[in-house]
Amino acid sequence: MFSIGAASAEVYVKQKRLTEKMKRMEEERARSVVEEEKVGGKSKKKVHPGNFPVSGSEGKRDEVRDI
Repeated sequence: MFSIGAASAEVYVKQKRLTEKMKRMEEERARSVVEEEKVGGKSKKKVHPGNFPVSGSEGKRDEVRDI
């Protein structure tokens, strides 16, 4: 059986681990912002060719054009 002291110790340890985890995540986030600024603020999003919106006269993306 758990006593009140043992239950309190378990809660304390969980809380301490969570605060340490949050602190590490905050440091990593700050580090990534600094690295991104050093790179020049370039976006790390991938560009996939062919995924452009279709305008009215150009036809549909999957449509085969006869030339």
